[in-house]
Amino acid sequence: MLKFFLFSVWVLGVLGDDKKEGLQMLEEEALQQAEICMEKLALDEQSIKTENGELDPCLLACIFKGFDMINSDGMFVFEAVDPKYLVGIEDKETVLKITKECASVNEEKVSDGKEGCERATLLLKCLTKLEPLLAAARKQ
Repeated sequence: MLKFFLFSVWVLGVLGDDKKEGLQMLEEEALQQAEICMEKLALDEQSIKTENGELDPCLLACIFKGFDMINSDGMFVFEAVDPKYLVGIEDKETVLKITKECASVNEEKVSDGKEGCERATLLLKCLTKLEPLLAAARKQ
């Protein structure tokens, strides 16, 4: 589970190799948020995955909400990408493009409304799909 969340953080562009202190801070935040969400949802490391091997959608939503990426209405807030999450990114316009493209998840019909669980899964899939663009935006 922690590997997943660290991957999600990386997808957002936070793992700047030249910013070890920033990376350490973000890893700590990621771990804290994951622990908070697991406790809130009464999940343990054995129960965080669904039957098909994906992470629990509501765990994803909780983590994204903890980073203000999904709001209380269960919608992705692409404007909420905090600059501290852009450590090591030279091409911030590409990151903006990626987040705007992933805002399309807000147009998808979901059955859980404001919970944001289904939308969080859609968001992770979108971010993962666009990861090559993000990798190109990182410092080489």
